[in-house]
Amino acid sequence: MTPSNELKRSTLLVMAGSSALTVANLYYNQPLLEQIRLSFGVSYDAIGWVPTLTQVGYAFGMLLVVPLGDMMERRRLVLVFTALSALCCLMLATAQAFPLVIIGSFLLGLTTMTPQLLIPFAALLAAPEKKGKVVGTMVSGLLLGILLARTIAGFVGSAYGWRAMFGIAAGVLTILIFVLAALLPKSSPSYHGKYAGLLASVVNIFRQQPVLREAALYGAMLFGSFSAFWATLIHLMESPAFNLGA
Repeated sequence: MTPSNELKRSTLLVMAGSSALTVANLYYNQPLLEQIRLSFGVSYDAIGWVPTLTQVGYAFGMLLVVPLGDMMERRRLVLVFTALSALCCLMLATAQAFPLVIIGSFLLGLTTMTPQLLIPFAALLAAPEKKGKVVGTMVSGLLLGILLARTIAGFVGSAYGWRAMFGIAAGVLTILIFVLAALLPKSSPSYHGKYAGLLASVVNIFRQQPVLREAALYGAMLFGSFSAFWATLIHLMESPAFNLGA
């Protein structure tokens, strides 16, 4: 990375904001589940697959897509996956059959890799003495998107319906593509081997680092519990006993 490509504060803030706007895609559906269920007339068991497969797709993406940031040009990857996420949001906004919602939810999780690509990209662009601060800013943007997504989706869903939320998300992501294309510098791959070898290196790191395994297990359990709570609470809150809506 050349000195001219050193990360500017304005670029960092745009990257952090982009992480927030893109990771939010994974959580818009949670306060809207009851609306989606009633729209298609499906059971509680069936609607539960929507948030589940969204997170499963996200997990597959982190395992299979994020490592590509080491062997491909990061800016291009970010733009491609932001565009794919926009198409998935559009698919959900226009879905006329519940199986399309299921498929679209999985694909949305799989393609929402922009935040996980931007965080190491920002660290790569940062000066060595600023890497910790830069990563902290990026993670703050990520967490902000996770927390605000449900609130925003709840308001939009109550006012305009669940389809509107995904339509708005598709529009926001489309605008974001042009913003990121204008601001992000190009990068050079740091890995020149084969894709299979790249995936094997991920497995080796996990195998050789017991502290990493422990942290990953705790993180999975905590975040799994957090997501399960919010994905099921909406049905109770919209029941006649509470009648609170999204």
